[in-house]
Amino acid sequence: MAERATRGLVEELLRSYRFTLFTLAATLVLSLLSSGYLLLIAQPRVEDYVKMGLQARMLQVGMLEQETGLRGYLATGDEEFLEPYTSGRARSDGAEAALLEIINDEGADGLATAILSVLVPRAEWVEWAQKAAVRDPSPGQELTEFLRKGRDLFKVYQVADDASTTLIVTRRQQAVDDQ
Repeated sequence: MAERATRGLVEELLRSYRFTLFTLAATLVLSLLSSGYLLLIAQPRVEDYVKMGLQARMLQVGMLEQETGLRGYLATGDEEFLEPYTSGRARSDGAEAALLEIINDEGADGLATAILSVLVPRAEWVEWAQKAAVRDPSPGQELTEFLRKGRDLFKVYQVADDASTTLIVTRRQQAVDDQ
């Protein structure tokens, strides 16, 4: 009888041991899966959104530098004011190329449309700006109308940029929250 009780106790201990090992193994597998998700999926998404946010900001800074330089040049006729236009153009062209690379490489989780909606009005404004940079800045009604057109084109760009940047920041925050 004692042997049977001992055997029952051993079997009970073995079942308990197996259950503990199974629970530990399941916990380990779940930990590995969640770590893999964070390392392979969530973190790269966050990094992409951070890169997009930085490039969107560089695009905006470059556009503002261009606008400031052109306005100074057209107001004074002094070519010294074209320097911010030139450096801003290089900065925003670089940011545009980086944004296009990001959305081409990753698909950007549906952000491609938002980013392209910024780049189209930017291209229209850049076309206007190229004319402004070589224009005779003589004052008059023609210059006033020309400046109004540039202002209106820039406003269209700004609205699209604000919407795109807000979407990028929102997506980045969602990706961080998903971690």
